[in-house]
Amino acid sequence: MAPRRKSPGRSRSIPLEVRQSLIIGVHRGPQACGYKAIVWTFRLLHAHLKKKYGVVVAYPTAAKNFNEMGIRL
Repeated sequence: MAPRRKSPGRSRSIPLEVRQSLIIGVHRGPQACGYKAIVWTFRLLHAHLKKKYGVVVAYPTAAKNFNEMGIRL
């Protein structure tokens, strides 16, 4: 019997390049990215993801991805 191959699964909803850039933006802060807010919120980060990168994902999916990236707000 042949060994089982692992299925690659579905691709990430937020591409790797966007993830890396987003993490850098989070460390710089929202004001450095052109927002009036002093601190990031998941809602603001979700809007930033859509506005700057054109990545449209549902809010719960975005929040889950932010947590996977180590972004804790």
